[in-house]
Amino acid sequence: MSKDVCVERKTIEDFLNSMIDGRLFNQLNNLRQNYTKPLVIIEGNQTELFTLRNIHKNSILGALTSITLDFQVPILNSTDSKETAQILYVIAKREQKTNNKEVRLRVGRKGLTLSEQQRFIIEGLPLVGPNLAKSLLEKFGSIKNIVNANEKELQEVENLGKKKARLIQKVLREQYDENRSTLKELEEDEEFDDEEIQKAFNEKENNEEQEDEE
Repeated sequence: MSKDVCVERKTIEDFLNSMIDGRLFNQLNNLRQNYTKPLVIIEGNQTELFTLRNIHKNSILGALTSITLDFQVPILNSTDSKETAQILYVIAKREQKTNNKEVRLRVGRKGLTLSEQQRFIIEGLPLVGPNLAKSLLEKFGSIKNIVNANEKELQEVENLGKKKARLIQKVLREQYDENRSTLKELEEDEEFDDEEIQKAFNEKENNEEQEDEE
């Protein structure tokens, strides 16, 4: 929205998916590093947060609490895209008129070393936390080799089982089509329990806390 303010808009489904695939903490860390006034808008029927996906309620509450307390990013709720647009309009108007700031359309990662950029990319894979991303890179040596690895080779990495390897393969190998294959659809054949999801989620959270302490 400006050099100080950036809004991360998430529908209910996208919020839950970003918990599962690990994008949530990466995006929050990105917001904190690049903006002094980040904001998250969760759009949709708020009751669906706990009913849309088979994720334990405590995991979702933990994520919401972490966003507010650990990352210190405020959360606003909107009922639909129209209300979200109204919120964005008010914020943009305030930023431009009050502070004479230009609207910023894009945010990027800053100050990452090459190895950090490589880990950042691999952490974007489903259920891959910082530790597993590091293990994958140490095992295969490069992102290219990870992409080219087959399921059996992926399973040679500690804590990477058959189901997770298969899901990673789907994300890396499936033909791109923005109109198909949501994360939920890709998971239809691979059932992951709450413990696996929460483990990957907590790993990312702990990693961010360690970086803040350093």
